[in-house]
Amino acid sequence: MVRSDRFYSYMRKKIDRASNFNYLNATVIDIDKVNNKVKTDHGDFLCTIVFSSLYEPKKYDFNKYPLLNQHFLGWTIETENDFFDENKIRFMDFSIEQHKETRFMYVLPFSKNSALFEYTFFGGDIMKNSEYEKEIKKYLKNEGIENFKIVEREKGVIPMTCYPFFNENTDHFIKIGTSGGWTKPSTGYTVKNSIEKIDLIIKHLKQDKPLSKIKFKNRFWFYDVLFLDVLVDSRGKGSKVFSDLFRNNDPLLLFKFLGEKTNIFEEIRIFISVNIMTFVRSLFKRISNFSI
Repeated sequence: MVRSDRFYSYMRKKIDRASNFNYLNATVIDIDKVNNKVKTDHGDFLCTIVFSSLYEPKKYDFNKYPLLNQHFLGWTIETENDFFDENKIRFMDFSIEQHKETRFMYVLPFSKNSALFEYTFFGGDIMKNSEYEKEIKKYLKNEGIENFKIVEREKGVIPMTCYPFFNENTDHFIKIGTSGGWTKPSTGYTVKNSIEKIDLIIKHLKQDKPLSKIKFKNRFWFYDVLFLDVLVDSRGKGSKVFSDLFRNNDPLLLFKFLGEKTNIFEEIRIFISVNIMTFVRSLFKRISNFSI
């Protein structure tokens, strides 16, 4: 596992050693994408290229491409006795109550007596911390874990949407990170996608290609569109879709698919392993509404 604090510290040290970086903490007031000008409370800046990670969901209409929030709260605990196999994780445990939503517990062991328990939702309302914690306590009790101490806590919200933020890119302005649609819509994962998209941007810059040509619409994007439609329209069925995917496929193939590295024949194998009609209905709904 890559710990964010260590990663940020590592990258900050590398940047500090570079002579062509300057830090400025300021509030961005406006970005003029025509003139490449950024207005802040510390002055205005003319830029050759603007990279913007500003995520402003209220600016967008998500009717065509729904927005689901993946929200979670996690405890890293230490137990008095050995409970865990550090070589095995519980990627998505749907044995918990779903309440007509898509909820699961994620369990990542670090040692025989230390693990992260993360209670996660795909969609639904963001709750008070106490509601997440109540479910984690219940889960731990069912696992027979009663004597433990909490050594770390974490909480987060990750937007999951296929909205084409990249359509805002120009030759000298590009949206990056979550605000640029770099988060994998069907999983909420961002780091691996970011690495690949940064490589693509660097290639465009080195070859003097316009950044406006960088688009992320491919067949995997289309698969994610249908998958999010299923999660939105078929409340409570997300657990069955995920369970069927993992139960009926080689995990390595499935992770290859989620990493967008499969070929069309492998993808067909995956599609027929689930209730394909659920996705066909979403497809026809999109076609009938001219919203693909």
